[in-house]
Amino acid sequence: MADSKICEEDVAGCKQAEEALDKTDEKLQLSEQRYRSIFDEGPFGMGLVKPDARFIAVNKVLCDLLGYTKQELIGQSAVDITYEEDKEKSRKFSRQLFAGITPVVRFKKRYVRKNGDILWVKITSSAIHDKEGNIPYGQIIIESLTESIEAAEKIHLMAYYDSLTGIANLTFHKILIQKTIAHARRHKKTAAVIYIGLDRFKRINDTLGYSVGDLLLKAVADRLTRFLRKSDFVARSVENQTETVISRPGGDEFIVLTHDLIHAHSAARMARRLLKEISAPYDLDGREIFITASMGIALYPDDGEDVDALLLNAEKAMRHTKSKGINNYLFYAKSMHSAVLEILTLENDLHRALERNELVLYYQPKVNAATRIITGMEALIRWNHPEKGLIPPMQFIPIAETSGLIMPIGEFVIRTVCRQIQTWQKAGYKPINVALNVSTHQFKKQDLAGIIKAALQDTMISPNCLGLEITESAIMGNSETERQTLTELNDLGIGLAIDDFGTGYSSLSYLKQLPLDYLKIDKSFIDDVVSDSRDQAIVRATIVMAHGLNMKTIAEGVETEAQLTFLQTHGCDEIQGYLFSRPLPADQIQGIAQHTLRKGG
Repeated sequence: MADSKICEEDVAGCKQAEEALDKTDEKLQLSEQRYRSIFDEGPFGMGLVKPDARFIAVNKVLCDLLGYTKQELIGQSAVDITYEEDKEKSRKFSRQLFAGITPVVRFKKRYVRKNGDILWVKITSSAIHDKEGNIPYGQIIIESLTESIEAAEKIHLMAYYDSLTGIANLTFHKILIQKTIAHARRHKKTAAVIYIGLDRFKRINDTLGYSVGDLLLKAVADRLTRFLRKSDFVARSVENQTETVISRPGGDEFIVLTHDLIHAHSAARMARRLLKEISAPYDLDGREIFITASMGIALYPDDGEDVDALLLNAEKAMRHTKSKGINNYLFYAKSMHSAVLEILTLENDLHRALERNELVLYYQPKVNAATRIITGMEALIRWNHPEKGLIPPMQFIPIAETSGLIMPIGEFVIRTVCRQIQTWQKAGYKPINVALNVSTHQFKKQDLAGIIKAALQDTMISPNCLGLEITESAIMGNSETERQTLTELNDLGIGLAIDDFGTGYSSLSYLKQLPLDYLKIDKSFIDDVVSDSRDQAIVRATIVMAHGLNMKTIAEGVETEAQLTFLQTHGCDEIQGYLFSRPLPADQIQGIAQHTLRKGG
């Protein structure tokens, strides 16, 4: 009985053991199925490699990442398709894994895809042990980093590089200047910051359009970059590798950094070479463009021992160069500080000039060249500064344009002229035409026609009493918007004149396309018209051309009887200048023009 009981117990135990084994097999099968599912359908690239780095299994994601088929990858070494500079790193981590030094290794590397593209990845490699504890295989999980690295590179580019030209921006350049200062301080060397401002770049934008202006900025940046790569004085990093030496802080300005200069003459030589490079013609989509530059140079340590001081003083020197004459360079001098400070003070004062009624208009008669009878007037703005006295427009209009004040000042002129005409008419004087100057900014960016219409309605004067003088540069773009504005003004009955004719980017085609009434011959052609045969030819041709296009001519700056005689002889219609009258305030001009402004009755 006892033996029978033991046998039954043994049979029961065997059955339990068999059931346990069956469950274990099921679990193993289930585990294998889950692993296979993760391997085949997971979101990351996965593979199994042997100690020699050859693939023995790969999933579809890995094939897609590397651009190979499964058949092409099986048997191929992972090291062979690794980027050359990363191969040794890949071998090192593989040896550590299969030697059992670490169960898991993680690192970043680059693969070379089948099409030759570079693929940045993050590798997680785990050791797979057999029953004896050996490591026959390694499992690798590959996550693509290319998108995140490209995004990081884009962020870096946005933070440190100019989006238009691709060269460094001011933020990055300041870092480089700081490195250069540290290098110069350590080795007792001289460094220079050369601040470059393109001359009259605004005229390019105004006449040819912003797209051409952008092309020119990119062309200048490319040319300077190529030139500086060949320079002996490029800035270098601590690894002695050539760094970016040119940046664009904004607008039409560039900064060049040089170092290891023997003396200031080296910076001057560099500036002269830069001027020559910039001034060579540019071919922009078949259009030949010329541009020059003004430069300012600040030296370390003489002109500043930190980044901000060097940049500020180099910029001051550049501004001073522009004020003294373009296409040149100047070294910073402490005396420039007062000149720059004066400009800043004027700008601050100009902000308050409108509020304080410091801006006034003077009027200069325009006279019939044959009869010497006044035909109209030109309104000219002056600034009656409380401390500096009367400031002419050439000193503050450029400041107004760069500061944005030209818009409210322009509207002030329009409304003041209309009110003055109304005042004269209410006093019983007969109507007379008064012309006013319109800046390029007003013409292109302000609702000029709307402002003039409102001023005419407010004062109830006829549009025939108003004239506009517009420079060539303002209308050279000849866009549909500009033509529409001119047509609208012409339809109102407002006379339109081209001011300073012949001094801008002349393109005679616009003369026949636009509704113009007058050409104003610039004073520069009148000054020597009696003695200079070239000026005589230009003036004669302008008069003949204007008459052929049903326009009249006005000669500016007539100061002598001999000049008047020449103009009368060749049929100039009107004159303007000190020969007849200088610009005068409204209350004084009435005495000069009493025969024209005499009361009607």
